[in-house]
Amino acid sequence: MRVAENTEWVQQQFESCEFGDKRRTKRVCRMAMNMLECPDKSLPTQSDTWSDVKAAYRWCARDQVTFDAVATPHWEQTRATKPGRYLLISDTTDIDHSSHRATGGLSRLGKGIGCGMQLHSCLMVDAKDKLVLGTAGALLHYRSKVPKNESRTARLKRHRESQIWGDVVDQVGEPPKGSQWIHVFDRGGDNFEALCHIVLNGGDWIIRAAKLNRNVLDAAGNTLSLGDALDDADVVGSYELSLRARPGQAARVAQIEVSTCTVRGASIESSVVACRSFSSRAAGSSRFSSEPTARS
Repeated sequence: MRVAENTEWVQQQFESCEFGDKRRTKRVCRMAMNMLECPDKSLPTQSDTWSDVKAAYRWCARDQVTFDAVATPHWEQTRATKPGRYLLISDTTDIDHSSHRATGGLSRLGKGIGCGMQLHSCLMVDAKDKLVLGTAGALLHYRSKVPKNESRTARLKRHRESQIWGDVVDQVGEPPKGSQWIHVFDRGGDNFEALCHIVLNGGDWIIRAAKLNRNVLDAAGNTLSLGDALDDADVVGSYELSLRARPGQAARVAQIEVSTCTVRGASIESSVVACRSFSSRAAGSSRFSSEPTARS
């Protein structure tokens, strides 16, 4: 990226930031330029002079300089989509600050050994052009210690980590007229509350199922498990998928069978797609052999 392009992008993204002082807005633009020119360097190395370093740290220490204040203009520009279909891909990243022992306000990560924060972000992609437009929204989450022997009633009354999936959907909001927004979640976002947030905001969804033993209603109104519903799903096609070598298993090409059915959970109807590997061959070979069916 040329410097002229960097300058234009920085002005577009940060000139409308509100920090209570125009000098702070100029400072974030200057810092962003420095970061773009050498993103692999630390803040002191990115700065031209020692006075710039001190000014950058003073800027960071201001109460008006928050995560939302810096990122909101970018989020708003990303969400102003033209008519079309867009994927809103959400996931959580652990930001580990375990080596910063003097830093306060951090929460536990993983099994409680690490400390830091979690960033739950929503990346917007143009489905037709396969172009990343930017981040449509993001939330910082700090894990709280869960009390031992906590009752289900007490757990539902407090804010839970699973709620961040629905919270970021609310932050992103409704799609503009003519735009279809499809929220893409991994298993962590497979909960009824998150689905309700998507429906209320006028979005669609692609969510990887976390549990196949949940009860659903089929097209005839019968109650059965999601796994049983998928066993009776209609096969709509197949494709080949190249899989790299793993410890104890050579590289291979798998034949994937795709089937689909419609189920209803509570008051929300969903189309469920199952991808099953039913045969495979060694890489470079033309002979397939059957293998145990795997549902995904």
